[in-house]
Amino acid sequence: MAAVPLLASAAALLALAAAAWLWDYAVVRLLWRPRAVAAAFRARGVRGPPYRFLSGCNGDMRRMKAEADGATMDVRDHDYLRRVIPHFLAWKEQYLPTKSNRLKWMLEKKLKTALTAIIQLRLASKGSGYGDDLLGAMLEACCMTEQGEKQDELTLAMDEIIDECKTFFFAGHETTSHLLTWTMFLLSVHPEWQERLREEVLRECGKANPTADTLSKLKEMTMVLLETLRLYGPVMIMLRKPISDIRLGNLSIPKATGIVIPIPILHRDKEVWGDNANEFDPLRFENGITNAAKTPQALLSFSIGPRSCIGQNFAMLEAKSVMAMILQKFSFTLSPKYLPTASNRQKWKLERKLRDTLVQIIQSRLGPEGSLYGNDLFGLMLRACIPTEQGGKQQQLSLSMDETIHGCKTFFFAGHETTALLLTWTVFLLSVYPEWQERLRKEMTMVLLETLRLYSPAVFTQRKAMTDMAVGEIKIRQGFGIVIPFAIMHRDKKIWGDDADEFNPLRFQNGVTKAAKVPHALLAFSVGPRSCTGQNFAMMEAKSVMAMILQKFSFTLSPDYVHAPVDLLTLQPKFGLPVVLKLLVECT
Repeated sequence: MAAVPLLASAAALLALAAAAWLWDYAVVRLLWRPRAVAAAFRARGVRGPPYRFLSGCNGDMRRMKAEADGATMDVRDHDYLRRVIPHFLAWKEQYLPTKSNRLKWMLEKKLKTALTAIIQLRLASKGSGYGDDLLGAMLEACCMTEQGEKQDELTLAMDEIIDECKTFFFAGHETTSHLLTWTMFLLSVHPEWQERLREEVLRECGKANPTADTLSKLKEMTMVLLETLRLYGPVMIMLRKPISDIRLGNLSIPKATGIVIPIPILHRDKEVWGDNANEFDPLRFENGITNAAKTPQALLSFSIGPRSCIGQNFAMLEAKSVMAMILQKFSFTLSPKYLPTASNRQKWKLERKLRDTLVQIIQSRLGPEGSLYGNDLFGLMLRACIPTEQGGKQQQLSLSMDETIHGCKTFFFAGHETTALLLTWTVFLLSVYPEWQERLRKEMTMVLLETLRLYSPAVFTQRKAMTDMAVGEIKIRQGFGIVIPFAIMHRDKKIWGDDADEFNPLRFQNGVTKAAKVPHALLAFSVGPRSCTGQNFAMMEAKSVMAMILQKFSFTLSPDYVHAPVDLLTLQPKFGLPVVLKLLVECT
């Protein structure tokens, strides 16, 4: 019987331990700490993207990288930051107290102050009315009681009213500019319609500024704008919630169920718009909106019903006016763009081969036939991992086999991949700048250092503050993680000069410490006690390989090369670096 209380006590202890672990991991690490860190930085004037439970900011990072991945670059354009680390640049522009951000925050403050003054002025003169515009109508509604009587207190907070004012501006400005942008795109792709619209504008308006009367006569302009709204409407989806149980065909939708209406899909439905639903054909609106499709209210760009856009007529007048003035004076075409795609993979097979090879090497070093672990980095790691009390050799690792293999991979990756990439980007830069290829046969170090500056294998590094510290005016607490973006710092014109985005090895002619305005500006190997232990060997290795190549060959970029640097743990050419090699004997 005594065993029962004992089991109950053990279960209670286990439950307590599990609860403590859950509290530490889930609540402290995943909920409290990220928010506490963000709050601490906010108090010091440093903002950042919002934290999301479990995923942090990883989703935003992946999305921005995917969006940037399609763009290619000119071979003499070395500013690859927007391709490789778009999230750093976006967050820097959005959150850091840069000159532009301080200006933006100041303007936001001014806008809020101005809107507050306007609202308070309207409220003070409520006896004569709040005004006959949208703001007046909103204030009128906010100051009404349920019985329809006026009251002094607003039903919305001041910040909510200000946000609504911003919404008025956004809805009335951004959407119209969007319509004008896509109209110019379609008229560039279809120049025959650009010419038709120009003839109509000159016929109805001449060279004078358009008036309300002349704008009403621009029938073909209206057709083109409506077709643009159909193909490239500003709003992708509408959200609606039924106020009662409804039916859509055979589908029953309960009251208050959220409904997403995908406007672009509906605007391309061939059953509604005909077989040419994916084509640009303004003539479909020749007889008006209601006769353009098989159902009278098929165009949903301004929505329909009581919640349709209240400014749609003004938006159309505004768009007509702007397009008319552009067409009176200009013709326009699209600028050319390139979007290459490629992929390849063989990862699991190579990983399995690598693991088998490393296991054999580790076991041979641990075996009794070997008296030493080896005098290389791997040997040093094994010696540190398996010490005995007497300092002798033993066969039992204090690390698991997988952990040891990961250490080996790190040696290989840090000692091979980075040097290989240094050589790759050096060959690239020497192909683009052949005058330096000839000079390099005499001087090598400057070019390798400049390659490391422009195309460093590591795009960023991470560090953790061991004590409370300050970076400029920003205080960083002990234990905070810090990301140091090499690629951005290596292009800082305040440090490297106005030619920071250019290939100029001569900046290193007086050594690394005098190449920039601060002595430790080159961070390709990091600095301090955690700098790369193999940096001298890596430079010797790179010099040796480049020297042997330059002794026998000259090289140029292949016509097939596409300049698209990509961050795959290290900075690599996305589509490889095809070059054309020529024997020097052949060249001479």
